[in-house]
Amino acid sequence: MKKMRENKDGQLKSEKFEEVSQQINYLLLLVSRFAEAKLSPMEFAYLKLVSFTSNDIPASTCAADTRPVNVTACQELYEHVVASSSSDDSTSEDNETHIFTSAAIVAESTMVS
Repeated sequence: MKKMRENKDGQLKSEKFEEVSQQINYLLLLVSRFAEAKLSPMEFAYLKLVSFTSNDIPASTCAADTRPVNVTACQELYEHVVASSSSDDSTSEDNETHIFTSAAIVAESTMVS
């Protein structure tokens, strides 16, 4: 199988290189967006849980087991963000931005993986 991915000189084929390069760029973009969002450790942990329990892999055999965990994690993250936003001293506009940013990261993290 390794031979299929390499050319005769042992280098990756250009298609595979482009695919890997694109995935690396997605990961770098995700890291950048996480840094911009200034997530708390709890928010980051919830996002990791949401990502790991998302059922975006077509052949996933444990979808029935992970779906309830994913739904609960999404709900708890949402409640945490709403609660932390309302307790901030920042303006309403900042709170809406924080909620939107966290929700967008949740959506994007499930799409990228």
